[in-house]
Amino acid sequence: MTPRFKILSSLLFMFTLFISDMAFASQQIVVYRDFGHKGDENQVNGVLRAFAKIAGDIDVKEFNMGQESDLRSYVNVLQSNVEKKPIILAVGEKTVNSFSEMLPFVGLTSVHLCHMVTSNHPKLVGKVDFMALPIHAIDHFDQTLASTTTQLIKTIGVSHNRQIEEVNRIYMQDKNKISKNGPYLAVILGGDAPTPTGKIQLFTEENVRHLANYVADVRQDRHLLIINGPRTGKHDAQLQEIKTSHRDGQKDFVTQAFVDELSKRKISEDQYTLFDFQFNVPNNDMDLVLGALRQTQSSVLVPGESTSSISECIDVLHPNAVSVYCNTAMNLVHGAHVKSEMDANRIKLLSLDLKEVHDAHKIDVQPASSAAETIASALYKKVIAVE
Repeated sequence: MTPRFKILSSLLFMFTLFISDMAFASQQIVVYRDFGHKGDENQVNGVLRAFAKIAGDIDVKEFNMGQESDLRSYVNVLQSNVEKKPIILAVGEKTVNSFSEMLPFVGLTSVHLCHMVTSNHPKLVGKVDFMALPIHAIDHFDQTLASTTTQLIKTIGVSHNRQIEEVNRIYMQDKNKISKNGPYLAVILGGDAPTPTGKIQLFTEENVRHLANYVADVRQDRHLLIINGPRTGKHDAQLQEIKTSHRDGQKDFVTQAFVDELSKRKISEDQYTLFDFQFNVPNNDMDLVLGALRQTQSSVLVPGESTSSISECIDVLHPNAVSVYCNTAMNLVHGAHVKSEMDANRIKLLSLDLKEVHDAHKIDVQPASSAAETIASALYKKVIAVE
């Protein structure tokens, strides 16, 4: 063997070790979701972050709805990785049908994460390895899973990616954006939301004007921190999407109605700070607002259809800080969620007419971990630790 051949052989051996290390050192996780749905993104990122804390390095590859062919090609390559069984994680109600059509994935562990049970969920049963669902959404669906190969991971609330450390960091970085000192009253404006069957229910102008008058009554000279989102004022009364909402600096009509009503109640612009969501404009508004509330032990009003925001606020803020207000965008699953949180003494609940609900069946439910941590831990125990 010539010296040159020995050198080439050594280099080839080292390269093989490097490639092997690249292939097997990290846990491979494939994510399939709707890139246009921010709530789904937050849910899955919370699970990924929690999983990485347990399992160490993870290598994540994401695919959007519509990229099913690319996903399948990528998975075919991953199936050769036998040292650490890859995980494929689909998230959100929109992916249920298309994910069921792609299953099964031989050599991978498949998981579907969602905050509600849809009419398409039975299509996953017996095909997907795990379903992660909040207990308020399950109803009798666990009976459908009985005696099948699909295992259910139950959570209280939903997973999210809101982290206390990041909330505190953003507040210290951007607190000058809030011109007034606390205490504060934060108001998260609701938005249009689908039912499990896909019907859109509206967070209406009537809802928000009623809310503004309630806020004016209970404000007690606190500076208001108002935050909206992409679902706020998204559709008109005919359920058609308003293409100008949250674009080019324009307020949506629901947010405009809220501040107009505050003005009628003699609450001027220097008595509130509005964080107006705009598409394609990055922001840390939610982190900043939550950081301000944490620093001043202040409270927040959260819309009942925003399952993710409710879970985030409960997990990040101090006890008794969260009040949830019912509205016409809520469906039965949203109602079950807020009722379960009230029963667990984690929120104060306001009815549709913004009166406090007192008929809670109090239970001692104080989860030691968030929904994201519950899902990550279950996956690690059932998938990774047993390998």
